[in-house]
Amino acid sequence: MARDACAVIGSGGHARVVIAALRASAPGSRPFMTSGPSDRAKPWTGPWCPGTARRATPPSPPIWPSATTACGVIWRRRSRREAGMQAVHPSALVDPAARIGAGSLVALGAIVQAGASIGAHVIVNTGAIVEHDCVVEDFAHVAPGSVLGGGVHVGQGVLIGLGARVLPGVRIGAWAVVGAGAVVMKDVADGQTVAGVPARPTR
Repeated sequence: MARDACAVIGSGGHARVVIAALRASAPGSRPFMTSGPSDRAKPWTGPWCPGTARRATPPSPPIWPSATTACGVIWRRRSRREAGMQAVHPSALVDPAARIGAGSLVALGAIVQAGASIGAHVIVNTGAIVEHDCVVEDFAHVAPGSVLGGGVHVGQGVLIGLGARVLPGVRIGAWAVVGAGAVVMKDVADGQTVAGVPARPTR
């Protein structure tokens, strides 16, 4: 991984998780935390600094925001293209045949199996399991301890709640929410929230 400046939007607990993964996976990188918003249309030149609220001088050239997903990882762009970096904690197990998109986080103890495809700016959180041939689209969040069985398709922006289980071959529609501890046995429609065992739509 290139020795590059990068920033993490936000300064809460998850931001510290991302910073730890960046430092562990890329000792030469220079991660910072910021509490400011992002603007994809222009370079990030607002307040930013390592773990405080004070205003600091941004790096030169400026970094370019590329994501916000709960706590978005943002990277400096080269020639207006994303650097294509990820934060993969060394304790995570990622099969060489899996694909991890730009700006994504694979956290401590997570597992991503062969043939899985993780999109851009995805969080595969602590201890989560993404089994073989899963597809997880951009901006999704697979929360700690959750498990995606083989061949699951997770749409854009989906939240898979803490400790949830999704059975093999199930499709979760874009921007859906799977409640904590749910067991999903059937497809979930776009924008739908499901919870329980077995998971059922909620109001």
